[in-house]
Amino acid sequence: MTLQMRENLENNDTKTAEFQHGAGVDESLIPKSATARTVGPIDYMFMWLGDGVNLGNMTLGSSLVVAGVATLNIFQTFVAAIIAIGIISAVFSLNDRLGYRTGIPYVVQLRMSFGIKGCVVSSLLRGIPAIIWYGFQSWIGGTALNEIGKIVTGGSFDNIFACFVVLQVVQIILSLYGFHAIKWVESVISTVILLALLYVFVVLLNSHSAVIAEKWVHAKGTWGLPFFAFIMMFMGN
Repeated sequence: MTLQMRENLENNDTKTAEFQHGAGVDESLIPKSATARTVGPIDYMFMWLGDGVNLGNMTLGSSLVVAGVATLNIFQTFVAAIIAIGIISAVFSLNDRLGYRTGIPYVVQLRMSFGIKGCVVSSLLRGIPAIIWYGFQSWIGGTALNEIGKIVTGGSFDNIFACFVVLQVVQIILSLYGFHAIKWVESVISTVILLALLYVFVVLLNSHSAVIAEKWVHAKGTWGLPFFAFIMMFMGN
């Protein structure tokens, strides 16, 4: 953190303390001081890693293999992914720069751009897809939990709906504790996921290295339209 940024955050702490004495201001709209922030750089890194492992990315990756032959080879796949991640990361960083420097919540930043009424519309455009995606991923998580239950019980347990409800209850309880709970859960889960992916990667290399090399590493691939299409799909996901 630069000296100028540190001075800005310290000044923001003072302004925030003065602002909190104002009447009629919702607490959620008050800028966060540097010392009151829950999530730090390392926590954000773990959240980013945990968020990267999802059904969309897995489906997108598997779509590269058509009729047993990869559309892009491994080098082209990584180049396309790095380009997409770089663009998204740059846009996110620029979008969140104001909040990081000043501590204002995102809803205030939206009001600065769209006004109080326009902010409602933009929040709905963000919130409605998030609710749908939340339910969809929870059902997928419930399905995975049910499969684990079937393995543990030797097939005597099989109830996806019950697992879905259990997962919902756990998520609601975690949400009650806010970002404090999310931070620790994401950190633990990200570590577990990375270890699991490393294990699967080693298993695949030991069992199917020849097939992987032939169908993906040494595949001709293309730098044409499918390459740029993968960049756009990865950004969209």
